[in-house]
Amino acid sequence: MVGTDIAIDGRLVKAYPGVRVLTDEAGHPLQYDVLGRVVRPWGRRADYATGMLAVRALANAWLGGRAQRLVQQGGGDITPVRLISPRVKAASNVQIEKNDIFVDTPAFRHRFDFIRACNILNRGYFDEEALRRAMANIVRYLTGPGAFLLIARSARGCHVGTLFQVSANGRFLDVVDRFCGGSEVEWLMLETPLPEQWAI
Repeated sequence: MVGTDIAIDGRLVKAYPGVRVLTDEAGHPLQYDVLGRVVRPWGRRADYATGMLAVRALANAWLGGRAQRLVQQGGGDITPVRLISPRVKAASNVQIEKNDIFVDTPAFRHRFDFIRACNILNRGYFDEEALRRAMANIVRYLTGPGAFLLIARSARGCHVGTLFQVSANGRFLDVVDRFCGGSEVEWLMLETPLPEQWAI
């Protein structure tokens, strides 16, 4: 089993006394720890009602900016960390690789019988052009006819997704099942061209 992410190495930065920032390798904030309370840098709809919108904006400007400068300058109290669960690290049958879903990885081509892309391919993160590029890469990584692809995201306590299978003739993707109504990008996935060599 292979797990991929663009960020598998991070930095734990002491920004101020009692304030730590977890960042990616470039110093972009992933999470703030303010006196033991976790604040995430990205917003949610509820932030407008709770007032957290202002708190997040302040944290991003004040703490995020400082952490990024410290990482880029190599100064301050910075600890390298692996952004991988200890259980996953301990599993001998799981391999973790750094990978950018938007860049074709030749070593992954025709390698996987099942691919799960969760909480990555959605219109809230990327525009249609970027999604199409990622989807083109993903289908190249499938082994061919009979291979499965699951695209899903977590939303309001439900896993919303679509399970696809490459058709027996290798010409298109079939929808095998939909969960909680199906993926919001299902139609884009169905329009994604498959490798020509699969066609019977």
